[in-house]
Amino acid sequence: MPQIIGQLVMGRLGAAFRARHPDITLECVFLDRPPDMLEEGFDGVLRVGPLQDSGHGARRICDAVSVLVAPPGLPGLEALHEPEDVAQFPVVGFTPALWGSWEFFRPADGAARQVVPVPALSLGSALAIREAVIVGAGLSLLPYLLVAPDLQAGRLIRLLPDWEGNRKDIYFVYPSPQSATARLRAFIDVLVEALRDPANAWAPESPVTDAAGCGRGGRG
Repeated sequence: MPQIIGQLVMGRLGAAFRARHPDITLECVFLDRPPDMLEEGFDGVLRVGPLQDSGHGARRICDAVSVLVAPPGLPGLEALHEPEDVAQFPVVGFTPALWGSWEFFRPADGAARQVVPVPALSLGSALAIREAVIVGAGLSLLPYLLVAPDLQAGRLIRLLPDWEGNRKDIYFVYPSPQSATARLRAFIDVLVEALRDPANAWAPESPVTDAAGCGRGGRG
C-alpha cells in the first residue's frame, strides 16, 4: 500500500485485525509503486486513483481529498483568491520524479482548474512536506488525512476552502475474483471498516456524506 496511508493508519488497523483474527498472520508492505501481485507474491494491494480494466478483483473503499494548506503567518495570504494565485507564493512540493499537476474542483458549481506550480522546495515525502509547511516554508496541497490534526490544532490553515484538490478513489485490488480466500476477505472487511471510520478523516466536512465515503465528506 502507499507509504503515506500505511504510515498513518496501518499500525492501528493491523492491530485491530490481529485482535479480531488471532489465527491469521498479517504482513503489510509499503510501496509507492504498483507492484506485480503475481510476480511479487502479494495477496492484494491498496491502490489510489482510477483502475485499469485488468481483470483483477477490486473493492472500492472510498475517496480521498487533498487540501491547500499554509502556516497561519505566511505573508500575503489575503491575496489568494483563486487556484491560479498559488503562483505568487513559495510552494513546497514533491521531487520531480513524483511531481504532477494540482487538480482543483469546486463542488458548489462543478468548476475545475488545473495548476502546475513550480516548487521552491522539493521533497520526496508528504510527511516531510507537511513538516516544512508547518515551519513556514510555503504552501502545499496535501492529503486531508495527513493534515487534519494540524488544521484542528491551528498549526496549519486551509486555503481556498471552497475548492478540493486531487480527489482520488481508493481501492483494494487482488489478482482475480477467484483469488479472494476467506482470510483475504476477512482482511478486506476490517480494512473497509477501518478506513471508513469517521476517526480517519479523508475529506473535510461537507453537507453530503454517504455510506461509501471515507470518514467525513466522502462520496459514493
